[in-house]
Amino acid sequence: MIVAGTGHRPQFCPCGFNENHPWLLDLKSSLVVELVAKEVTTVISGAAIGYDTWLAECALELNIDLHLYVPFEEQGATWPQKSRDKLNLLKNKAKEVKVINSYYSKNCFFKRDEEMIKNCEEVFSLLDPYKTSGGTYYTVKYAKKLGRPITNFWK
Repeated sequence: MIVAGTGHRPQFCPCGFNENHPWLLDLKSSLVVELVAKEVTTVISGAAIGYDTWLAECALELNIDLHLYVPFEEQGATWPQKSRDKLNLLKNKAKEVKVINSYYSKNCFFKRDEEMIKNCEEVFSLLDPYKTSGGTYYTVKYAKKLGRPITNFWK
């Protein structure tokens, strides 16, 4: 089973940037349970700060193949050092790193998201049900259009 993840960045989640927040610890626990229950063999992550990283970390914890779909080559170059370090660690441990665009463009994130959805069998999302715009909303909408099953982990 191949799962792609799409979700919010930390500032849009109850945990913010607190790695030890109970909400985030509960989310990661739920992800691990579901990855095992659905016998996931591959996780596709969009390599962004927040949910993409959290899902990727859970996959690696379970020795599930990780495929990173990076929207453009310099993704993360302006991030805080801790976030850049996490991205580099994920890149080093990933089975595949697929760079979608060699340079930043206004639609490189949408191209990445579409590639992720086209190449998965199910979507694990973290979509606040009150959000009706943005990248995660768009990606879930696209997944529905393609008929992909979606499990939303927002609590």
